[in-house]
Amino acid sequence: GEYIKTNMARTISLMDISEAFGVSQSYICNLFRSRTGMSFIEYVTDLRLEKAKELLKDSNLNIKDIAELVGYTDQHYFSRVFKNLTGLTPSAYQKGKS
Repeated sequence: GEYIKTNMARTISLMDISEAFGVSQSYICNLFRSRTGMSFIEYVTDLRLEKAKELLKDSNLNIKDIAELVGYTDQHYFSRVFKNLTGLTPSAYQKGKS
């Protein structure tokens, strides 16, 4: 989890983690599923969106910068993923911050 949090701004693959920790990709998949109930991709996406939510609430950064900080090079793709999983666009979420 910490490795992914530290490296979320870049593309993270199963191969990266496999090489970093010296374990097989299938072991990582099984580990993520057993510990989180999610696939590796779901886990990474969840971490990225939680960080994005924090940034949207607690900063004045624009959506494009936030997308890049959490590992999305395409702001429009980030917005689609965000809306699919939260029901709100990033800008609507940001406007609703207290």
